[in-house]
Amino acid sequence: MNKDNLIVDHSHISDTSTAADDAFSNQNHYLRKELYQLLQQDDLVFEFLQEGALDGIWYWDLENPDNEWMSDKFWTLLGYEPDDKKHLAAEWQDIIFEADLKTAVRNLQKHLEDPNHPYDQIVRYKHKQGHTIWVRCRGVAIYDVDGKPIRLLGAHNDFTPIMKHHQALVQERIDNADLTRRVDILSQQIAALKAENESLKVRIQRDLMYSDETGLLNIEHFRALADKRVLTAQRLNLSINVIVVSIANAEHICRHFGDNELNIKMGTINRLLIEQLADMLMVRISDMVVLFSIGYPKLELESLCSEVQKIIHDHNWSIVIPDITIGSASLDSQAVIFDNQRQNYMDILIQEASSHKHDS
Repeated sequence: MNKDNLIVDHSHISDTSTAADDAFSNQNHYLRKELYQLLQQDDLVFEFLQEGALDGIWYWDLENPDNEWMSDKFWTLLGYEPDDKKHLAAEWQDIIFEADLKTAVRNLQKHLEDPNHPYDQIVRYKHKQGHTIWVRCRGVAIYDVDGKPIRLLGAHNDFTPIMKHHQALVQERIDNADLTRRVDILSQQIAALKAENESLKVRIQRDLMYSDETGLLNIEHFRALADKRVLTAQRLNLSINVIVVSIANAEHICRHFGDNELNIKMGTINRLLIEQLADMLMVRISDMVVLFSIGYPKLELESLCSEVQKIIHDHNWSIVIPDITIGSASLDSQAVIFDNQRQNYMDILIQEASSHKHDS
């Protein structure tokens, strides 16, 4: 920088207090005037400002809009050699994003119509190597004595690091939102799986307790539940009771209509009896349905057998009518001893009931 050109005129500063106040006011500050004087005297000051504080400046002839001077730094920012570029508006308009060009044109029109509307926007340019460069583009119109805009002075700032950081934050928010959505979906799936598992556990427990073919209790659970009722009967000094429903023509049904038809018959008997005798335990043993309960006196038990007979007889059977025989037996609960032979009482009752048939 030429040292001679840095000589500034200090004569505008007076020793009087009024002059001093005026010299330090915003518009008349002596340092401001010195800076403006340096800008007029030495191009290096201008170059320092535009190189150090900006990423390029431009000056546009609005009367001849094809002509626009662009500083070298703008082109180097975009990866071009300044000498390869002409000072024409078309040079930058060919590499700016089309949507951003439209935005810049709209803002320019508004600024020229109203100087208070800022010509200030962030636009995207395509770098020579193909990637995107974000540039903040600002400008101010210069008017002639008649108030007509004749020039546009502008400055560029590289906003690429800021915009990339912004994009990273936006992507992070999107990723977080997507992660939250995935977590919500996963939570819902886990909840659904838990509910399904609970339902499956219930079904498994039921499957373990009941026969798939007839819906009756399986023999293990039947005996376990019967044992509990026997203990209750012993505490209350009640009798224990068994009713045995046999299908006398079971072999005939299986031979002529298949095992599945017998299973259907047994399942139907189970359904009919459960609807009327829900308090009794029921199990299928071979071609028999065994009903177990406690506390029935002999006469009441015989009446119950007749009711069972009627329920089955009155059903509208299809394909083949089962030949039903019914027997019953009772035992003093106090005679039951739970040891290694704890199940003998049930076998004794079933055998006795099978041999004492009720008249149909």
